[in-house]
Amino acid sequence: MIEIKKISMKNNKNDLITKLNSPLDETNYYKPDALIQKTKGIYAWVEGEKTPYIDLLMGYSSTNFGHVNDKIVKIVTEAIKNFDNITSFNSLDKIELTQKLIDLLPFPDDRLVYYPVGGTKAVDAAIKLARAYTKKDKILSFVGGFHGYSYAAMSVTDERFVEKNNLVSTHQIQLLTFLIARILML
Repeated sequence: MIEIKKISMKNNKNDLITKLNSPLDETNYYKPDALIQKTKGIYAWVEGEKTPYIDLLMGYSSTNFGHVNDKIVKIVTEAIKNFDNITSFNSLDKIELTQKLIDLLPFPDDRLVYYPVGGTKAVDAAIKLARAYTKKDKILSFVGGFHGYSYAAMSVTDERFVEKNNLVSTHQIQLLTFLIARILML
């Protein structure tokens, strides 16, 4: 068994955070020395502060359901007693969910459901789907965005986060600032 060493952060918190955090991590959008103590709904409490922050990044499923959603915690707690990895195995729950998702499609015949593991694979699938549907090569991506380490995801990731010298992109990527993208949507 691997023993995890407890780190003392009393005297060198900022140094440790700088040294151990990835430059690609969402934590770089927050106060550099903020250590989140707990989250609930849209709120995040920083260690040593009484007033919570509103989490405007809301990564992963928090975006849809809020942090530590009581209904999801209950369902996951029950489910994890039987499965801790649903993507590798078929189960009755997975097959039922797949059928429900297919039934929601306007043309459900001969459709598949893909359960990507993580954002990188979801970005890859979205790029493939968008290009297949639109028959266009140009892809818009936001300046400052990180989308993963796969070939396709790196091609739409801001070059400050990945080394693109050896990437031969098959897409034409157009980087936009958020303001420009907002104007284009009007």
